This record gives sequence, structure tokens and C-alpha cells, in this order.
Amino acid sequence: MALVNITITRRSATTEATPDAPRARRWRRRAAAAAAVVAVVGVAGGIAEATGDSSSPPSSYTAVTPAVLTSATMAASATKDIVVAGTAGVPAGATSVQLSVTVAQGSVAGDLFVYPTGAAQPSSANVHWLAGEAVTIPVTSQVGTAGKVRLHNGLGSALVKVSVVGYYAALPTSGVAVNDANGALLGTLVDVDPAGSGVTVLTPNGYLVTVNWDGTFPPAQLYYQGTGSVPCSGAAFLSDGGVYGSVRSTFLLNWSAALGTLLAPVGTNNLSTSGEAGGITGLENQGCDTTQPTYETGWQMTAITPATAGLPAQASRGSVAGPIALSN
Repeated sequence: MALVNITITRRSATTEATPDAPRARRWRRRAAAAAAVVAVVGVAGGIAEATGDSSSPPSSYTAVTPAVLTSATMAASATKDIVVAGTAGVPAGATSVQLSVTVAQGSVAGDLFVYPTGAAQPSSANVHWLAGEAVTIPVTSQVGTAGKVRLHNGLGSALVKVSVVGYYAALPTSGVAVNDANGALLGTLVDVDPAGSGVTVLTPNGYLVTVNWDGTFPPAQLYYQGTGSVPCSGAAFLSDGGVYGSVRSTFLLNWSAALGTLLAPVGTNNLSTSGEAGGITGLENQGCDTTQPTYETGWQMTAITPATAGLPAQASRGSVAGPIALSN
């Protein structure tokens, strides 16, 4: 079976101000709620990238032997379309290409725009240079109409050389087996988290689980009931983000480092409804501190063994053997 080895990066990022103290808890709850169902897997070699906004599908990167697509002098205000898909080792179905753009012999200081053919010219140029200066810049561009990328030169004439060095193609999100580093089947790939933390896996026994690329399970927003002298002990509750009465599948797994076990929501007919989780001794992903208020809401959780979940026995230690591999 062919192995697809990936990691996750992002081309764009946004920043968010740190919440002030009175709002910190609400901010953490919203963050937890937004990440409630995430999942598993890691790998090596190549890049899977979530392009643009978080709704864009992730894609895998493949390097190719560098090949020159064009090398010619462009006049001022000149536009040129170059074929990038279906040539030089780039498949026709590539979604984006990684280019190396060299500009030299510019008659004046200038700019070069690189963007998908058929799309509107962006407001910012990709390459800038001074008169007579030679510059080489890596540029990633989506593939446009007819598999082409457009070049637009600004002021003055310049020698423009464009080589392709790699491409991005849509990453499959279904029908792909997920295995740990020992070859043990974790389940079927359901989705790749566009934020880059891992992938969602449906285990052979019907559970959904999240794992980091190195095989570890990510922390969850878990509250615990118990004695104040033993933080993060007793019954566990998964935070519902402050949305009392929320419904969650009983087949969604989380890892409790405090209890050392996988957890699933308690419920009936495969569904769990969040309720009060009084007597809180600590919040696990905040260091199990004892300063949490006694009133919180969430889904009561119960321990699930790796065998019940359909995962390797190593999962009882908070991880599976990493890195993770995808195969078809």
C-alpha cells in the first residue's frame, strides 16, 4: 500500500488579543467549544497545507525536479500566462504550485505580480527589485484557468525567469486507512483539521478520536469533581463551552492525563446532554489548579479502554506509536 506522509502548515494566520482576566474563562470556553471534535494522526516528508481560510481543504505538497517554465524579458505593463499544471512533473489536478521567480536586468525599480490566470490582480506584488538588481523569490500561487499562472510586470522592462519546484494537490479525506508507526490500524481517515493539529479518525469500533502528529492525544477542556486537596480527581466532565444542555455523541473520545484513560460521554441512545458539573477541583488543561468556580457545565465522562475503542493497547498510556501514516 502506498504511504502518504504529511505535516500541516498554514499560509495565512490571524492574531487574537489575549483576553482580560474577567473574560478569560469565557474565552477559554469558546475556544474549547470550537475545538470539541478534532482528531488524530501524524507523518513525515511532504507538506499538507490548509490554504487561505479555515474552510479551504488541506492539500499535500510534492517536490519536483526544478524546471524552467519561462525565461524572457517582459516589457513595462506586460502580462504573460504560463502553463504550470500538466507539465514539468506537475499533474493536471494540482491546486497550487511552488515557484522560484528570478528577476534581473530591470531598467528601473519594479514589481512583479504572480497570481492565478482568470483571477483579479492582487493589490500587492510578489517580487520587488531595484534597477539592475537580481533577486530570486519563492512564490506560491494557486493554479488558474486552463492550468495557468499569470505574470504581470509593473514599471520598466526586466528579465523574468520562473521555475516550478513543487505543487499542492487535494488531500483525500475519506477511504484512507490510518496506521500507527507499528503498522497497527487506527481506523479510517474522516477529516484533516485545517488548523493543523491532526486528523479525525473513525476507529474500527466506531469511535472518533484525535491524535497529534507524534501519536499523542491532545489535551481536553476537562473539569473534575473530587476533594480540593487532590485537584483533577473524581468524576470527569468535558466542558461544553458554557452552552448548557448541548448534545454530543457518546462515541467521541478524549484523553484524560489526570486519570490516565480515554474518556467518552455518558448518555443514552448514543447521545449525551451536558449538565451541571459542581464540586470542581481543577481544570486539567490549565494545570489542574484549584481556583476554578464550583459551578461549571459539561458532559459527564466515563472511562473507555483501548480495546473497547478499537485502538492499540498503547493508547492506555496517552498515545499511539508515532509518527502516524496514511495508506490507500
